[in-house]
Amino acid sequence: MRKTTSFEYEPYASPRAMLKHVDIALVGTVVSVKPALIADELDGQGAVIVGLRPREMWKDAPARSGEVVYYYFDRPKNLAIGVYQRGLPVGTEISLFGFDAAKLVRFAQGDPGHRTYTPVPQGHLISGHDTGLVNVWAEDIASSGWKNIRSVADLKAAIGK
Repeated sequence: MRKTTSFEYEPYASPRAMLKHVDIALVGTVVSVKPALIADELDGQGAVIVGLRPREMWKDAPARSGEVVYYYFDRPKNLAIGVYQRGLPVGTEISLFGFDAAKLVRFAQGDPGHRTYTPVPQGHLISGHDTGLVNVWAEDIASSGWKNIRSVADLKAAIGK
C-alpha cells in the first residue's frame, strides 16, 4: 500500500489530537476488500473499498456495534485488487480514524451503498501478530505523542477510551 499511495500532511501530535478532528474512529476486522472507481473529469480513478466489522466504536454516534463500516483509499487502476486483498485479508484487525467521504467522492463503480469514509494518513493502522500496530502510510509512528503506541490497547489508552 505504501508503494501506491503517498501523502504530504501535517501529522497529528497524538492519537487524542487526531480523534478530536475526525468523523469516525474505531477498531474492527476486515470483512471485504473490493475494487471501485471514483468518478472524475477524466476516465475515473481507482480505489479500494474495505468493509470493517467494528469491535469497538470510539467516535461516530450513528454507528452501532455489528454494522459494517466502509472506507476507501486510492489505488492505481492498472493494479489488480488481488494485491490489496492479500495485503488486507479477511479477519485483519484495523484501527481507522477518518472523514466522511460523501462530499469528497462519487463512485462510478463499486459504491458499497452505505456511508463511506476515507482515513486520515496517520489514521489507518493494521495490527500484526509479530509487528504490533503498523501505520499503513507513515513508516514510523514512534515519535512524539505516538512513541508508546505499539498495540490497539496502547492506542485506546492514548485516546482516553
